[in-house]
Amino acid sequence: MRLLKIISKKGLYSRSKIADELRISISMLNGLLDQLIRMKYIVKVNMADKCSGNCKSCSSCSCCSSNSGIEFWKITDKGKNTLEENRNLSI
Repeated sequence: MRLLKIISKKGLYSRSKIADELRISISMLNGLLDQLIRMKYIVKVNMADKCSGNCKSCSSCSCCSSNSGIEFWKITDKGKNTLEENRNLSI
């Protein structure tokens, strides 16, 4: 659930920064991301398809180059609902 919360907050991260934050290996993180994708909680956003190249028009453009190591993830409605249900359970 922590990974889903991290992605819901911002959506763009390098895998190494997420792994460091969660204190897990990148290979374990890859498995968790794959699981969230299979469960349809997140989707990977391909910025190359969406980017116009006009970096002044997008707050994320400065970090979306293919060399940056930054990946964009979008939490789905199903993922949002799951987070909301878990938040309600912890009250």
